[in-house]
Amino acid sequence: MNRFTFKKRGIAAATVCLVALLIALPSFSYAKTAKTAQRKLNKSMIFDTRNHDVNRIFLPISNESTFGQNIANGSAGTFWPYPATLDAYIFGAGIWIGAQIEDGVDEQGNPVLKPLVSVGYNPNSGDSEMTPGGLPFDKTNPDYRVLMSTDDADRAIWPIRDENDNPVFSSDQDSWCQYNDFDQSEHVLDQDGIPIEERPLGILITQIGFAYSIPAYQDIVFLTYDITNKSRELRTPDGTVRFPNGQTLRDVYLGVVCDPDIGEAADDQITYFKGLYAPPGETEPLELNLGINYDDDGLEASFTNPAGVGVVGYNFMQSPKATRDVFIDPLQTILIRQGEELGMTSLKQFTLETDPRDDG
Repeated sequence: MNRFTFKKRGIAAATVCLVALLIALPSFSYAKTAKTAQRKLNKSMIFDTRNHDVNRIFLPISNESTFGQNIANGSAGTFWPYPATLDAYIFGAGIWIGAQIEDGVDEQGNPVLKPLVSVGYNPNSGDSEMTPGGLPFDKTNPDYRVLMSTDDADRAIWPIRDENDNPVFSSDQDSWCQYNDFDQSEHVLDQDGIPIEERPLGILITQIGFAYSIPAYQDIVFLTYDITNKSRELRTPDGTVRFPNGQTLRDVYLGVVCDPDIGEAADDQITYFKGLYAPPGETEPLELNLGINYDDDGLEASFTNPAGVGVVGYNFMQSPKATRDVFIDPLQTILIRQGEELGMTSLKQFTLETDPRDDG
């Protein structure tokens, strides 16, 4: 199977990113490629999954970053157009967060940097290095489950409140969860030689989802990621604080990795669109920063939607702003000025055979 990553870059102590997942019918031609197979490992039942299901996208959300997957069965979990069909579009997806951290100094006294990546969905194993909950973490606490605004029990403990302590909701169905990368046992010991106890970045992620049932947004689910550097709370196995003053995360990248599997997995492809688009019924166009997964021949024998095979799109609607002038392409032709949003800085495709084996 091909894997697709959509990346943006930022340098900040706290980062907010808004991603829109869209599924719709295509309007472009196709080219042929091949894909490989995947194996999924089930997670412990202390992890929680709930579903966005108020519009035409049925999207599972977990409190370990993985979304779009039926984790319990290790199978595709995203269907469209729901509930009319159960045509599958995503096998699994999640965020990756990478950064450079200081690892001593060289002979000239300059800091030596090493890369670390915390993976929210590993397409080779289906696993995640994220742990449910806030800090200090307790992955058995039931309050760390995925909260849904359509669930009365969840509304009672909803964490977003107004000045009168009433829960605040923004869509027909909000979701809310927190997870972190603190648990060393959830990390994979890669081929780069970095000890397992040094692998966590020390980050806390608050993820909020929004789904609307109105026609203009019935094929979209919005996900926001609020990512905070909490490395002051990282500890060694004996409980010693590793970084009393925290550790600086340099050259931070956030990526969404997706295994789309639009029906049959062997004929999916990617493309990219950047430009203005006005949704039906809207007069003001939106600026799209869109990575697209599509079926290369537009044919899926198992699909039942009479309108045909759709496409999956990821749009970075809001990203961190550049803290300095920076080129985001190898040829140095695309310059993002200080204070401007970085948007999507790269779109990559890879197979299981070329899936990176370390954090470098």
